[in-house]
Amino acid sequence: DHVSGRFVLGYKILVVGYWDGVSFIPIDFSIHREKRDKKLKELKERIEKKETKLNDLNAKKKQHQKKVSILKQELKEIIISLEVKKTKGKQRKLEAKTKAINKTKTRLSGTKQKIVKQKQDLQHLKNTYHEQEPQSGKCGLKPKDYDKQFKKKRNNNTPGYKRIKESDNSKIDNAISMIKKAFRQGFQFEYVLADSWFFSGKFLAAITSLGKTIKLVSMAKINNAKYNILPKNNLFAPKQIISLYKRNAKTNRTYNAKYIKVQAEYQGIRVVMFFINIGKGENWRLIVSTDLNISFNKLMKVYKIRWSIEVFFKEAKQYLLLGKSQSQDFDAQIADTTLSFIRYVLLSYYERIHYGQSIGGIFRGLSQASIEDNVVADISQVFMELLMAFAELAGVDFITLYESLIRKPELQNSIDKLKLVSCIQVA
Repeated sequence: DHVSGRFVLGYKILVVGYWDGVSFIPIDFSIHREKRDKKLKELKERIEKKETKLNDLNAKKKQHQKKVSILKQELKEIIISLEVKKTKGKQRKLEAKTKAINKTKTRLSGTKQKIVKQKQDLQHLKNTYHEQEPQSGKCGLKPKDYDKQFKKKRNNNTPGYKRIKESDNSKIDNAISMIKKAFRQGFQFEYVLADSWFFSGKFLAAITSLGKTIKLVSMAKINNAKYNILPKNNLFAPKQIISLYKRNAKTNRTYNAKYIKVQAEYQGIRVVMFFINIGKGENWRLIVSTDLNISFNKLMKVYKIRWSIEVFFKEAKQYLLLGKSQSQDFDAQIADTTLSFIRYVLLSYYERIHYGQSIGGIFRGLSQASIEDNVVADISQVFMELLMAFAELAGVDFITLYESLIRKPELQNSIDKLKLVSCIQVA
């Protein structure tokens, strides 16, 4: 549980919601379980990284061996030419070629030593994995408890059977499936908003396939993933890009931020990267978008809408008992979640009717409502400025602080008025 910081037994819920400019509407969900415990999963990831490193070293070893072979052939030709006629120039070439061979052999020897060390480390990790696997938990349960877990038979053509199969699918695959389903069913949206967990080549390609009118705005991790920086066509990791362009960072007074905007490609797809530093700290964030012409202010305005899904989770859990069902039957959990969503949609609809707003946001009050919108916009701007100033003084990251505040029930009414664009969101 990323809110409380505790590890709890249960399921993870994946939600796709629609923001139409006025209300957040949950439109689809899937429930997921973890097949293995976290420690075993982390161990497997370490094994995969070691295997990748070992493959890279083996490729480097082959390069060194090939270079040594080429240099030896060149050296042989020089020696033959020296036997015919000795010159100082040929003697210098001989010495230079000999040094080059010795240098490459030294590198080859170093690479071979690294390969031996990597193989030893890899075998150690694999042994540890095989030792821990039989004792590891399944879906948050110990093996003996997992065997006792409540189970029931379902017919293959029932929704319950499809849902239980869905619980073991990849979250990214399910997110893509739900977004495409929303698109097919007629939801019209400008942006798909997602957290850094979802950003990947697969997710990016899926959103791009929906057409040019739909763009992705997603937080991305600052890790070792390589981006092709245009127009130079050079591959760099995010930290390298920050180092290269940090001096050219622009300042934005509205958000008291510095930002770097870079045109790039990720796995063959054109994107624009925004590296953002709010306040005076050195904590950079990365937001990636397929909207190549988006400005910094528009980007922040759009991404800010994603936090409405956090408000939804807080309200649904606090007031509509989302996730509180104690039933052992998975079908009952699906039904309970569905009912919580239906109640949320009905309450949102009531709120719009109560304030004289249509469900599509078509009819808005023209006089008093327009004045209220302007006043709210001014107050919102002051609120954001004060919040950024506080974050700077406290030495904390502004985005992290804002995400924490929106989970506070007493602040929800004020923060809920800071969104304007229609979007599909996934979390």
